[in-house]
Amino acid sequence: MAVAETCLAFSHSSDPWIHILLDALGASLAMLGPGAWSVDARLFGRKRIQIPQR
Repeated sequence: MAVAETCLAFSHSSDPWIHILLDALGASLAMLGPGAWSVDARLFGRKRIQIPQR
């Protein structure tokens, strides 16, 4: 999404700010990611929380 919005921001002659906003949103969502597929999980490893039994 971020790459597509970057291309749209530079290719269209209309106001590019909506594409820049969507580009930033797509890049930030890619960084946070869905758990094991995120950049954070790739850099620092996947963390698992184990809740002890009572």
